[in-house]
Amino acid sequence: MNIRRFWWVLAVPVFVALGWGKRSEAPVRERGPALTLSAAIQGFDNPGFARVNAPWPFRFPRDHGAHPNYRTESWQFAGHFKSSEGEDFAFQLAFFRLAIVPATAPTRSSAWGARGIFRSQLAVADFARRRFHSQERLSREALGLSGAEPSRVWDEDWKMEAKTPSGGGHEFELTARGDKVGLELNLRSVKPAITRGGDSGSATAFYAYALSRLSAQGTLRIADRRYTVRGLAWLDRAWGLIPIPDGPVVWDRFLIQLDDGREIVAFRLRRRDGGGKPIVSLALIGQDAKLWNLDQSELSLTPQGYWKSPVDGAPYPVRWRLSLPTEGIHLDMVPFMEEQEIDLSLRYWGGTVRVYGEAQGRRVAGTGYAELTGYGTQ
Repeated sequence: MNIRRFWWVLAVPVFVALGWGKRSEAPVRERGPALTLSAAIQGFDNPGFARVNAPWPFRFPRDHGAHPNYRTESWQFAGHFKSSEGEDFAFQLAFFRLAIVPATAPTRSSAWGARGIFRSQLAVADFARRRFHSQERLSREALGLSGAEPSRVWDEDWKMEAKTPSGGGHEFELTARGDKVGLELNLRSVKPAITRGGDSGSATAFYAYALSRLSAQGTLRIADRRYTVRGLAWLDRAWGLIPIPDGPVVWDRFLIQLDDGREIVAFRLRRRDGGGKPIVSLALIGQDAKLWNLDQSELSLTPQGYWKSPVDGAPYPVRWRLSLPTEGIHLDMVPFMEEQEIDLSLRYWGGTVRVYGEAQGRRVAGTGYAELTGYGTQ
């Protein structure tokens, strides 16, 4: 695996979430034509939007905020935590910005004139009670409904605000209040950001960074109950022209946090129709945040068990085995619960898994986030 593919792995979920649809907490059963990857990136070459033509001088907390000169941008958080009573929960909170006109375009006279669109997604898993809640919002960047600033992103009363901690590092405040679930979290970095500064002269280049280990604590609300929670989270960020394969290409992606202080990003790119041989990639992030990239010949990522969707019977491979013989790593991934299918504008399985196995002959465990796309009808 090369470094370019690693950043494509992190940035590609932007387009999982570009299923622009109505705000809803209920599963969407009737849909129009599915949004294809090619449709999602249509118009990316419109003049006026900034392109990547030089390395990016990352500076924080500035780069946690908006980059309005670029067409698309994403902030994606996922995490797992325990309540003070020892119960397990997980969350996802993501903001996606799609610009309609470049930031350099003249300001529109109407207060209703939107410069962009925000789609946001919240999911909360309550494993003790086997409940999974997901909700999305779609707002225009006008009238204060949604927007992004140097240190803040919001979609109505959902927001991410970047802080400047006195001891250095990265800090975020997340707030999301839905009808059935809500959260208020403080996230602090345990490791420095892993950055990708762009490829000079590339027409499809993008900027990105990841914070692979964030300590998380705060309050989670489900119905009329509140829980004090603590755990770990992950942040993926990207902006620019994100390279996406055109055609019926889908993927399985895994973000793994091991209890030995390392993280793994694993990716399996495949054809929706099952043809061809899947392309498997993996990156290992060390305890010192050093990034190691490994190619397909050094690893295997194979499904071990399936769960059928109640929507259409689609078989999701929710149990996996990951082997990396060169590093002595052999891991099994099993979902905390199988019912973690997100059925909103786009449908896919996005859930939290237990991870256990061995590394260099020692037992290791952890948690992970799995994203399985392209198995059901859209």
